[in-house]
Amino acid sequence: MNRQLYKRYFKRTDNVTFPCPSCANLSLKLINDKFFAEYTALSKKMQADDDYWEPEWLNSVFTTVLVCNNSDCAESVICSGIRSVDWELKPNEHNEHGEMEQQYCSFYLPKIFIPTIHFFNIPEKCPDSVNSLLIEAFSLTLQSPGSAANKVRAAIENLLTEYGVPRYSRKNGKNNRLTLDSRIAKAKDKNAVLGELMAW
Repeated sequence: MNRQLYKRYFKRTDNVTFPCPSCANLSLKLINDKFFAEYTALSKKMQADDDYWEPEWLNSVFTTVLVCNNSDCAESVICSGIRSVDWELKPNEHNEHGEMEQQYCSFYLPKIFIPTIHFFNIPEKCPDSVNSLLIEAFSLTLQSPGSAANKVRAAIENLLTEYGVPRYSRKNGKNNRLTLDSRIAKAKDKNAVLGELMAW
């Protein structure tokens, strides 16, 4: 998967395509007649109250519908995010000095997909206790990467449990919770391949 796809702004004319959460193909296409953007309250106030403002000072939110163009799937996905305005060069148009003309363009950055985009493929045999946490992580990735990382960590903990790696050690009659690093070390003793995969 191209991770830069989610980090860069796009224009409505870019023919942008996202991976479908249902069929996993790179086939989610923007439906332009189902695209809506609205200025934030601060930007509306700026336009109403200030005598001078520039378009690039304004911020908006947007929501749109993406539809999978795989005829066997045809999934519909809601995408929402932020819009900003900036200059863009017009390579085929030049002024009297031979310089490329510029124009204002709207640029959009996704922050949420419903149902959520999968940032990697989850194996079909993945336990539900792991799968559900990974789906939650995907849904948080664009808004709160740190929260998403915590969900992935919890998924790894559950995967270790599924493979029989204990969560606790018994010492002096008390149960002591093992750290994730300690559990991964135990996983290496139990299954070398599993331990190496967990370490990554």
